[in-house]
Amino acid sequence: MKIYLATTICTLFISPLDAKSIGDDIDYYSQLKSIESVRLNDIENASNQLDEISQFDSEFNEAEKDLYLLLLAHSKAMQSDYEGAKELLTTLTLNSNSIDIRSRAYSILAVIQNIQGNDIDAFVALDNSLSQLSEVNDPIYRLDILQNAVGVYKEAELIEFALELSRRHLTEAIRSNKNEPLCHANYELASIEIMAQKTKIAEERLKSTRQHCKESRQRLVLLEIDASLAQIAMINKRYDKAEKIMEEKYKDITHYDWEVLTSRANIIYSEIYLVKNRLNEAEKYATKAYKIAKGIQDKKRTLEASAVLAKIYSEMKNNEKAIKYYKEYMELNNELRTKVRKRKLAFQSTRETENLTLRTRANGR
Repeated sequence: MKIYLATTICTLFISPLDAKSIGDDIDYYSQLKSIESVRLNDIENASNQLDEISQFDSEFNEAEKDLYLLLLAHSKAMQSDYEGAKELLTTLTLNSNSIDIRSRAYSILAVIQNIQGNDIDAFVALDNSLSQLSEVNDPIYRLDILQNAVGVYKEAELIEFALELSRRHLTEAIRSNKNEPLCHANYELASIEIMAQKTKIAEERLKSTRQHCKESRQRLVLLEIDASLAQIAMINKRYDKAEKIMEEKYKDITHYDWEVLTSRANIIYSEIYLVKNRLNEAEKYATKAYKIAKGIQDKKRTLEASAVLAKIYSEMKNNEKAIKYYKEYMELNNELRTKVRKRKLAFQSTRETENLTLRTRANGR
C-alpha cells in the first residue's frame, strides 16, 4: 500500500534559507504549505526543504509547529522510518488543537499501522480520522484522508467499503474542480475497478483522467496509469499492446526510482515475455522484480515475482528452481491470505467496539 501509503520536480520561489534575509516578519506557514504541495512529486527535495526550514523552528507559532511536525512525520514515513513517524503523529493526535492536523495525523498513522500489520490499531486510527472528516476545513486534507482510507480498505480486500469511500473521494475531487484531486481520485477508483475485474470501465477512466494528471504534473500517478494500462492489456490478452506500453514507459518508471513501482513494472514485463515464450528475457525481468521486492520487504510483489519465476523455470525444465520459487509463492500466499482474514476480523472487531460505545453513551443519556 499505501502511503497509500507514495507522485515533477517543483521548488519554492524563495527557499527557507533565503527568506531570512527578506525581513524579520517571515511567513513560515506559507513556506511549509509550499513544501507540502510538492512532497509527493519530489520526495528528496521536500525533505531537503524541511531540513533547511527546521533551523528556524524556535520562531514557529503553534500552527507552523503543527504543520512542520506533520510534514516531518510524512517525510519519515516515505523514507520507511515508521517508528519515528508514529511518534510524531501520536504527539499531534494528542496535543494539536487543530482538527485538520489531528485528522490528517490519524490518517497517516492508519496507513503506517496497516503497513506494519497492526490491523486493529490501523482501523482505530482510520475511524478517528474519518469521524472528524466533516469538521476538517482544508479540502485537500479531506481528499488525502479519503484517499488513505481507500488504500487501507483495498489492502484488507474490503472492496465494498473501498468502493464506497472511493466514490465519495471522487465526489469531493469533482467539487474541488482541480486537476490534482481529480487525477488521484480517478486513479484510485480505477485501481478498485481493476480488482473487481471491471477492466473496460477502468481503462476508459485511466485514459480520460490522464489529462488531469498531466496538467497538475502528477508524475508518479502518470507512471502508475501506464503500468495499470499495461496490466489491463495483459488481463485482456492484448500482449503486443502491453509490450508497447512497457517499451515506451519502462525507462521513465525506473528513472523515477520508487522501488515498489519499479518492481511492479518488471513483473509486468516478465509476464509479457513469458506469454511470448521469450524465457531468458522473462527470467531477467522477473529476477529484477524479485530482488527489488525482497530488498524492500514488499511481500505482495515478492509473491507475484515468485509466481512468475516458478512458471518460467518450469517452462525451462529447471525443476529445482521451479519448486524453490513455487514453495516461496505458496508460503507467501498463505501468509497474505491469513493477514487479509485477520484484517477483516480486526475491521469487524473495531466496528463492534464502536457500536457498543455508541450504545453505552446513548443509554447513559
